[in-house]
Amino acid sequence: MKKILFLRPAIYLDLIPGMDLISSFDLNGLQLNDPLLDTNTEKTIKRVKNLKKNFKIKYILSSPVSRCVQTAKLFDLPIKILPELKEIKFSVANFVTPENKDFNVNLLRENVVKSIVEDKNEEKVNDVIARIDSFFKKLKKIPNGSVCISHAFVMKFFEILFLNDMKIENANIFIKNYDWKIKPYDFLEGFCVSLDKNGRVLNVEKV
Repeated sequence: MKKILFLRPAIYLDLIPGMDLISSFDLNGLQLNDPLLDTNTEKTIKRVKNLKKNFKIKYILSSPVSRCVQTAKLFDLPIKILPELKEIKFSVANFVTPENKDFNVNLLRENVVKSIVEDKNEEKVNDVIARIDSFFKKLKKIPNGSVCISHAFVMKFFEILFLNDMKIENANIFIKNYDWKIKPYDFLEGFCVSLDKNGRVLNVEKV
């Protein structure tokens, strides 16, 4: 049996200096800006230390974006960059404007994910599924004790599919099997998937 962790990056700020929050969300979602981490917080340092101890982490796989690579470096272990772990490209422009200061972030999250699944956003859902499937084909070569540093939306897509024995029936599974009004993960949180020697899913648990 082997265990693989999926973790969201350490704490970072969505707000771009000199810009409002909605415009910042949009540039970050479109991957035109890459927020930097606040790496020196006591909470971050303690969390990394506990993860390394509790899960005997040996190897890091990271999305290519800076906040994930920075997070990976906190573990002081060998790192490999995997494009399959990159966040889904999305825009919030159709759902909220900078003038709307009273927007509901949980409803915004739900609407963005629905737009991704319905192919009404920036990245085609079939391209997202193809990326996830490409990762699944590499699973047998990923060693026990690995950590994948990725992003909340695509990580939750991964988790949903692991819970479905890695079967991708259609994109509706991503909205049927999770209430997106609930925040998927906090910083440096995620899930752990346990696999048998043949790569079958044995268990998925919150981390």
